[in-house]
Amino acid sequence: MQFGRTQQIGDDGSADAGNMNLLGHDVRAAVSDIIGGLRLIDQEGMDPATRLQLERVRTSSETLARLLEEAMTVLFGEEAAFPRTKSNVQLDRFFYDIEMRWSGRATAKGLVLECRRDDDLPQVLTVDRISLDRILSNILSNAIKYTDHGRVRMDLGLGATGGLRVDVTDQGPGFSADALDRLFQYQGRPEGTGKPGHGLGMHISKYLSGSLGGTIGVENL
Repeated sequence: MQFGRTQQIGDDGSADAGNMNLLGHDVRAAVSDIIGGLRLIDQEGMDPATRLQLERVRTSSETLARLLEEAMTVLFGEEAAFPRTKSNVQLDRFFYDIEMRWSGRATAKGLVLECRRDDDLPQVLTVDRISLDRILSNILSNAIKYTDHGRVRMDLGLGATGGLRVDVTDQGPGFSADALDRLFQYQGRPEGTGKPGHGLGMHISKYLSGSLGGTIGVENL
């Protein structure tokens, strides 16, 4: 066993692939331990507020694990060995996890997050879960970030062609004409907004929406 090994850096500035793979293995193991530990916690006897916070941490940790797996796939060139495929997603559970994760963020800011779904939605949707999660998370994050009071609402239903339709509305100040023109561009957020970030979330969401065969749009109401 060897300790204190120096990491090798290539001529192009990239880290040694072997070391990076070892790091990836250890990070995956650590995240797996966190999720496993959270699932083993006995919630009997907990007050509702504590149980709710524990559930939010659990859903966030599982999302982190999925994003981590995707990042490792890209960084370590594992795409061929572990191709990304669509899976059958239980919509009730999926949107419950989304609501749990983001209602905590909204509540911390003094906002209300409302999530509603039509009764005719199917129970199962075949889709790339990670991509759908990232799209909704980016949109909800922006809605909560730019809303200083009031509520954010997410409505789920079927579109005209029978696909999933998600509408997110908020009580923020809306977008300027310049912001709307540049919203989906790479780092397209105009200067002087007074909020942190570079506008990458909406650019990513547009790309992922297209990869799922969908569309995305924003308008002032």
